[in-house]
Amino acid sequence: MIANNNNNESEIQLDASNAAERRTLLWALGINFLQVIVAGLVGVIADSTGFLGAALDNLGDAVVYGPCV
Repeated sequence: MIANNNNNESEIQLDASNAAERRTLLWALGINFLQVIVAGLVGVIADSTGFLGAALDNLGDAVVYGPCV
């Protein structure tokens, strides 16, 4: 993990070639997909747009994590 220490903004960049960071990214991806499935099912069963929105938000996060792995 590399921290960019500019005065304007600091951003952490993950390096997927590092085995430990890759494992962390895979866990984050798996957890996000699980949240998509659970929130999506609950949203459909409960007819809740809030849960469906949360599922779509987590799906968007998973799509961003995917290419990093």
